[in-house]
Amino acid sequence: MQTKLRGRPRAASVKEPVKLRLDGDVLVALRATGAGWQTGINDTLRASLQLAGKLS
Repeated sequence: MQTKLRGRPRAASVKEPVKLRLDGDVLVALRATGAGWQTGINDTLRASLQLAGKLS
């Protein structure tokens, strides 16, 4: 008999918790984009690093 797995499934990549200090107006604008604003920051940083050739 197969045991039932509990909890959230493992992600393909593990995300690291970080403490980041942002200007107030930047934070307000990011939060105003709605749910997923933190994921949006990650996506924006990834795109910027790819354009700079620092991330493949």
